[in-house]
Amino acid sequence: LSSCTCPDKNGLCKHIFLRCGSIQTINRKVSFGSGRGVEIGDGSGIGANTTIPSKIIIGNNVILSRNCFILNRNHNYENTNIPIVEQGFKEIKLTVIEDDCWIGMNTLMTPGRHVSKGTIVAMGSVLTKDFPTLFYAFIVGGVICMIGQGVQDGLLALFPTLTMEDAATWMLI
Repeated sequence: LSSCTCPDKNGLCKHIFLRCGSIQTINRKVSFGSGRGVEIGDGSGIGANTTIPSKIIIGNNVILSRNCFILNRNHNYENTNIPIVEQGFKEIKLTVIEDDCWIGMNTLMTPGRHVSKGTIVAMGSVLTKDFPTLFYAFIVGGVICMIGQGVQDGLLALFPTLTMEDAATWMLI
């Protein structure tokens, strides 16, 4: 951890994270919970008001846009004879975001998600399942669904006149 070059003002990341690469940026009001079990690779950036749980691996060159919310556990709710608030929590799950991913603004990730290398998640998406074997996928939706793999099969195939600049403006930032 001595090689950590996190851009936080007091250098605290290197003391609490499991691994802390040469991070591009950590914007204001980012929450890391306890910070334990957090691994962040080189060149990654985290947007303002993003919540990062413990037990997460964020690869190299990952963009987490503003207002992302990543969960690592959920409430127990199976026993209808006990109020949910009294049932405690499920086991904490590991979330993995591989290298070169872009997680769009206002994305919610349910516990234990695995996002493959190069995946782009459109803003406002709710990730409820994994796409660990698909590289450079575009995923989008209130509850996500696969719309293609690679630029030609993804956005441009669905919207032939869409430029990548337009896509970044209305869908991914």
